[in-house]
Amino acid sequence: MYRNYKQILITCLTLLLMGTLSVGCGRIVSPTDAITAPRSSDASNQTNPVSDQSAIDQLQSLLPTGAKLIYTPGESIPSILKTDLNNDGHTEWAAIYVSNPGSTPSSLGIIMAQSENGKLKQIYMQDGIGISLSQLTVQDLIGNGTKTVLVEAQVGASAGRSVTLLGMENGEVKPLLKTIADKIYMDDLNGDNKAEIATWVHDTGQLFTIVIYSWDQSQKLYSKTPNENFPKFFKDLVIPYYESLLLNGEPSNRMVAYGLADTYANAGELEKALSVIEKGLVMDKNGYPGDNMFLALKESVQARLGGSSISDVTTIAPNADIIVYTNTKFNFTLKLPKSWEGKYDV
Repeated sequence: MYRNYKQILITCLTLLLMGTLSVGCGRIVSPTDAITAPRSSDASNQTNPVSDQSAIDQLQSLLPTGAKLIYTPGESIPSILKTDLNNDGHTEWAAIYVSNPGSTPSSLGIIMAQSENGKLKQIYMQDGIGISLSQLTVQDLIGNGTKTVLVEAQVGASAGRSVTLLGMENGEVKPLLKTIADKIYMDDLNGDNKAEIATWVHDTGQLFTIVIYSWDQSQKLYSKTPNENFPKFFKDLVIPYYESLLLNGEPSNRMVAYGLADTYANAGELEKALSVIEKGLVMDKNGYPGDNMFLALKESVQARLGGSSISDVTTIAPNADIIVYTNTKFNFTLKLPKSWEGKYDV
């Protein structure tokens, strides 16, 4: 699906981030869908009206005083997610509630419960997730047979959306990720059979900051990962966004120049990044970002072009007053003061 719809995603993503997306772009029906490649997800994983009045009543009884379950527009019963997160034969239920019915803005929360001997018991509750629900779904993100609850809610008119991932470990619901983003993209970006979460956070104008979260097996949660680890993602989906802006009347925009240069760097196209940085530095000096950000990016790119890391160093040979470092990757040696030993990383 990723390959089949890549061009549609690129086109609609560009329109979306420029603020002109309409529902005419293929299957796109919401801001999240526009840049989210679906993973294993079917009708049973989506929120659906649940006809089990007993479950509805029990979930309602578990809510804080005065709170009420959210109803799907046009439905007479709440929309509730029903799933088995860890395939242990016990059903988990998830529902969104409003803690201050009738007030503006609304304050939403999520409740999760588990079926035990015909009754529901609360296993997780989080208040203050946002003011309006964008989506509540179950996704197969980690690739180990377990499922993850995805909750996305609008935080404010200009504050983006809260993104929460919930999983189950040792019988307890555990937050796997909590962050704020304007858009999200979920897919396996590095072929490890686990989905990465790429978040688009609006900076200024057409400029977005992209943060990618990967599954950390040791911590059993999602953590930030260097963008440069995912060059194909930036090449396929982010470069076209900034390049399209250049083709649509923004050739002298410092924000577009910086975004494109940063994206080229993340895509591994370092020479192109340096070229765009130099062009950005001679643009309007009163524009944003300032020269300091361009120069910092330039330094980072130059370091990647000509630098090495400690992982490249294969031999450390102390000798009287010096330490000799032999780098087999770039075929050079360095002689450094022995007094530096143990104090600095090369």
